[in-house]
Amino acid sequence: MIIDNPYISPIEIIIQAVDGTTNLVVNTTGIAYFTVPLKMNGMKLDSVHARVITAGASGSANLFNFKINGTDMLSTALMINAAGTSSVGSATPYIIDTNHNTLATNDLIAVTVVQLNTTVPKGLIVRLNFI
Repeated sequence: MIIDNPYISPIEIIIQAVDGTTNLVVNTTGIAYFTVPLKMNGMKLDSVHARVITAGASGSANLFNFKINGTDMLSTALMINAAGTSSVGSATPYIIDTNHNTLATNDLIAVTVVQLNTTVPKGLIVRLNFI
């Protein structure tokens, strides 16, 4: 991992966007949010990961994105394969939009659900890594 400024440590943010094993993930433009603190000003999104507690079934893959002040941070959405529980090894890798991955203090970051299986998954945890 390359860090542009050796005085800034990488930061990992973990969000439990949908609680537990009984709550279903829903299609929405903002399932969870956080605001950027001063310490993260100028940092860049470096990697992302998503995991559901119980896999969905049938139909299309689950797709997720992250928005910075309403603009997608990924040009190719984060995928969990149909009937899968993790974005690791997904059929289509995500791509970070380098034009929209730099943070500024008080930016609003939203976790968005783009597409879900026909039988939706339960529980959602996402991880965003910034350098």
